[in-house]
Amino acid sequence: MRPFKLDERLLMGIQKIDQQHNQFVDLLNRMVVSLHHPYAEEEMEHLIIELSDFARHHFDTEEELLRDINFPKIRDHSIAHIRFDNKVKIFSDSLLVQNTNFDQFVLFNFKWLENHIKSFDTDYYKYVTKHNLLDDLKKKFAL
Repeated sequence: MRPFKLDERLLMGIQKIDQQHNQFVDLLNRMVVSLHHPYAEEEMEHLIIELSDFARHHFDTEEELLRDINFPKIRDHSIAHIRFDNKVKIFSDSLLVQNTNFDQFVLFNFKWLENHIKSFDTDYYKYVTKHNLLDDLKKKFAL
């Protein structure tokens, strides 16, 4: 499996969000590398926990942003995050119990992130630009 790279067209222009999206991809790439290690299963267990924790942190950041702008579709966005959490939990449980293919797990996560940015994040980005909120968000969510 080749390393993942986030398409630059998916950057939101909000430093903290873009950085977190890239950290998500970096974590997935660490998983790709660990697939080739002799102790891949043990390493993947730790990385799955790290991924789950990091995703929750990112979702909290993103939902804070959505509350700040009074985004009308925040509930839908939050539900997408909850569904992701649930899928990762189910998938990680099956990985650890049934020795399922780790490649599938890593690929699922990358595709989910890409699709989530293309749909849900792009949706709030359009709202932000339409209501001239981007400059304020760039300041508040700067690094």
